[in-house]
Amino acid sequence: MPDHGFSSAYRLTSKADFAAMRRAKRVYQGGLQMVHGRNDFGHGRMGFAVSRKYGNSVARHQLKRHLREIFRQHPVRDMAVDVLVIPRHPHQQQVQIKHVIQQCFDRISALHRVK
Repeated sequence: MPDHGFSSAYRLTSKADFAAMRRAKRVYQGGLQMVHGRNDFGHGRMGFAVSRKYGNSVARHQLKRHLREIFRQHPVRDMAVDVLVIPRHPHQQQVQIKHVIQQCFDRISALHRVK
């Protein structure tokens, strides 16, 4: 049975991890910016940079929960890719934001497929 948790092995945790993402490629979709680049871990890792401009605490944590859930189930989790998510616009409808997140992960996985 595959592990679908979000342990620290699947998170960008250190300042160096976030700093390395500054030089990575970017995907923009529906108010989200996702910065992505290859890693040496053999599996995907994800980090968040959600400012208070996005919304109140409830909206920010709700977005993070949606991101984690989609990341757990998406094939990008099994690719050697780091993803940093930066929302650029105030929160949207839940259904819409889930769709946008899914589209971003689809684009990133298409860019990092093994050929």
